[in-house]
Amino acid sequence: MKKPNIIIQDAYRLESKDVLAFYKTTLDGLNDAESVSRISRYGSNNLKNLKKSPIIFKFFSQFKDLMIILLIVSAAIALYLGDIRTFSILIAIVIINALIGFIQEYKADRVTESLMSLMVPEAKVYRSGQLEVVEASKLVPGD
Repeated sequence: MKKPNIIIQDAYRLESKDVLAFYKTTLDGLNDAESVSRISRYGSNNLKNLKKSPIIFKFFSQFKDLMIILLIVSAAIALYLGDIRTFSILIAIVIINALIGFIQEYKADRVTESLMSLMVPEAKVYRSGQLEVVEASKLVPGD
């Protein structure tokens, strides 16, 4: 089921009464029944979990950089010309660079995943005229 698009483009240019009218809310906020209704209608306010690419793809993505491609081409030319020493050095540089980049990216992904599991973002909203702190996943259009 496709969720309806409920974002006003350039909402910052509109007057507050127009934004309130568009989202069918007031300065007192939504009541609890309406917020539950909107969560069921629009879904929770969560980031989509992106599919993780296989680890081998992450390794081979290290070879997309222009400088690495130039080093590989240079190594191929050195091999074609019979300069095995230059070929070996260039390939070693490419492989070491790819390993270092891969390890750094892998570690960064792991840290990001662990931080995301620890973090529960919250927001202050008015609900039924009372200022409340709710989890960001419970925010709905009109809060």
